[in-house]
Amino acid sequence: MSVLAIIANLKDNMLKNICCALCLSLSLTAFSQVDKRPTQEQVLLERDFIEAKSLVLLYGDFDKAEKRLQKLDKNYPNEPSISYELAKLYVEQKKYNKAIGHLQEAVKLEPDNTYYLDALGLSYEANSQWADAVEVYEKLVKLEPRNEQHYYSLAYYHSKNDKLEKSAEVYNDLEKIIGIHEEIINRKFLIYKSLGKSSKAISELEKLIAEYPDSPKAYHELANYYIELKEEKKAAEVYKEILTFNPSDPRANLELAVIAQNNGDELAYLGAMKKVFQDSKINIDLKIQEFLPQIQKIAISKNQEYLDACKDLANTLVETHPAEAKAYSMNADVLYYAGDSEQALTQYIKSTELNPTILAV
Repeated sequence: MSVLAIIANLKDNMLKNICCALCLSLSLTAFSQVDKRPTQEQVLLERDFIEAKSLVLLYGDFDKAEKRLQKLDKNYPNEPSISYELAKLYVEQKKYNKAIGHLQEAVKLEPDNTYYLDALGLSYEANSQWADAVEVYEKLVKLEPRNEQHYYSLAYYHSKNDKLEKSAEVYNDLEKIIGIHEEIINRKFLIYKSLGKSSKAISELEKLIAEYPDSPKAYHELANYYIELKEEKKAAEVYKEILTFNPSDPRANLELAVIAQNNGDELAYLGAMKKVFQDSKINIDLKIQEFLPQIQKIAISKNQEYLDACKDLANTLVETHPAEAKAYSMNADVLYYAGDSEQALTQYIKSTELNPTILAV
């Protein structure tokens, strides 16, 4: 969380009506007993407190406000709300060491006040005191176990304190409370990946796949991670799984084609590329660029099965992009180098009819 977020968080009460802010922040113990009239001393304290807050709220006079609050703090050392207001004043001025000191006093007087603790934790963050921030948010998690933000903050502070395993443990605790969420899974995956714990990283993505079996996103992340680990066979298995519920997935088809090509299986490569060529949403120039290296191979190949697969793929390009001259031109090149000059001429003529400016043809 940024310093600006801290200021916004602590400034919120100051932007409210003075009296309302007083009711929220001034926790004078005498006023908790509504059946007793406040003493004159308590009334004077309330007046001075409001005046000190108004110096900032209405006039922006931090110096006078600070002096007023310091005097109140000295006269009423057991009133945590005064320390809290002083801390907010110092946060506004980015004087975090002073803010922390007063927040520590407020927490000392009211150890379970979550507002004071949260402000203290955020001030520790602004001061890059990560271990101290961890300690505060470990307490907040215990006090408010259903507050998700506390877990995210605690996990973040653990990571900043170079305790990534601890960070993952916090996310596991949160997951037990709110169930499986994509955001939590992805954070744990990145943690385990950075730690080199590939089995745990894979386990997290598999968990996400089990939760969302018809969503290709987690499958793609898992396959991509297998490729990073240089486990192409496992990646191919994942891509094939995607195609069982989304046969036209362009990325899965293209990656399968690349894996096949890397393994020297040209026929498997061309077969996988056919699904890509059948997708009209994929730019024709990208398809031609991918297919161009095959032209030289066609000219010297004696493998009829390979030549037929190339011709089939080039014909698929024409079927998918019937209004594109370059589709017919590519088909013509394949036919020509495959030894079918007559059919190649027909395709060349068609390409020039669609675009007479193709001088090379």
